[in-house]
Amino acid sequence: MMMGRWKLISLNFLSTKSPILRERSQSFLLCCNYGVLLFSVYDKQKHLCPFDSGLVERNVELHFSGCVKPIYDDNPDPSDGIATRELGPINSWWIAGFDGGEKALIGFTTAFAEYITMEPSAAYQPIMATVHEKIYLSKVCANV
Repeated sequence: MMMGRWKLISLNFLSTKSPILRERSQSFLLCCNYGVLLFSVYDKQKHLCPFDSGLVERNVELHFSGCVKPIYDDNPDPSDGIATRELGPINSWWIAGFDGGEKALIGFTTAFAEYITMEPSAAYQPIMATVHEKIYLSKVCANV
């Protein structure tokens, strides 16, 4: 897992008149990982939405807000992060695995960065509880 490191991603939509970049088949941009604390996921109408219900896969635009922190900062205090809103849209969501036990790392990918979810907001807590239950059940079924 490339936590806390820069990662190279391909962006096919970039165009340039530079002869160096025209010779290449793809252009590249550095992308990095962040943690997001006290997050909520919502649609264009600002309704809270579960990201695991197939909305992202059906190209429904979902955004999220929260306190963005460096990936290496495990401190649950939001005061040393950056308060954000309308990040996204979310291009995909993923589970990175279990962090040495029962805790799964859940993340969002946007066009320019990847965000590992840390702690949901109070309003989003019930939705995340359901997500964690589904992840735990899938782990139990996979280990049978």
